[in-house]
Amino acid sequence: MTQNNVAEGAIDTGLSGVTIRPIWAIDRALKISEKEPNDLLQLESLIRETLKSYLSIVRAFELSTESNISTVELLVRAASVDLVAACEMARSGYMKQAYTLWRSWYEQVIFALYFLEAPLHREAWKFSETVSQADSPNYRLMLHQLLNDSGERHAFALVYADRYAKLIQIFKASNPPREQAPIKRAARILTQLSQGVHGTFRPKSMESLADVCLQLKKHGTPTLRNAWDVVSELWLLFIVNVIALPENEMNQMRNGSLTEDQIAKHFEFASKELYLLNLPFKTAFQSLKNG
Repeated sequence: MTQNNVAEGAIDTGLSGVTIRPIWAIDRALKISEKEPNDLLQLESLIRETLKSYLSIVRAFELSTESNISTVELLVRAASVDLVAACEMARSGYMKQAYTLWRSWYEQVIFALYFLEAPLHREAWKFSETVSQADSPNYRLMLHQLLNDSGERHAFALVYADRYAKLIQIFKASNPPREQAPIKRAARILTQLSQGVHGTFRPKSMESLADVCLQLKKHGTPTLRNAWDVVSELWLLFIVNVIALPENEMNQMRNGSLTEDQIAKHFEFASKELYLLNLPFKTAFQSLKNG
């Protein structure tokens, strides 16, 4: 088995043909012959490009101040580095370590969404290029706090549950099982990814690329796909709530059939950006069934 066609700037380890992208070449495409690693890389590319398109809509509609958008873009870019690093770990057989990095990516892209809506919290959430034992953040924000869906619920959980309910009404869809709600799923995914951090996920050591492909198929790509599905839904709930397309257009987007010309009647300045929402929107909400 080989992973061939080394991209410029990538490093061929010489071990079973595994090629690793260094941080200065994370945008270089790799062509890989094995299906499972290739599926993972295709998903990684989809995630990164779709998040860029979401941010382009945020900027086009000026859904936040320029300074806040720029800071959030930096956070998403940092998250993307963790995403790539995790996929490189997974392709090399370090599945537990990949879970740790995927959790870091997952936290940051949801925090980025929260900071677009709560700039004050973003300003309090400081980051630094260096760390020391004396460091103690003045403001600690944990993802499980945002996703708390019982007892004293966080405003983030309350608002996104409400937006999801409104979308169901627009689609005139049947109420799905409560466990399928984005916030519920987001909390479960956080718990799943945290198993890599806490050590309760301890996959069997992999002795070959064939073993890696099996683990990617079972524990790698499906986990990342589930995480991305809920991240995408949350970002879309934010976007459609603000741009407020008419119900007819919303339902067409749900079917993936909304045209640029239809969008231009309402938002000519952003028709190209909004047209790109067709595929992720259809993918995110296709499970909602008509009542």
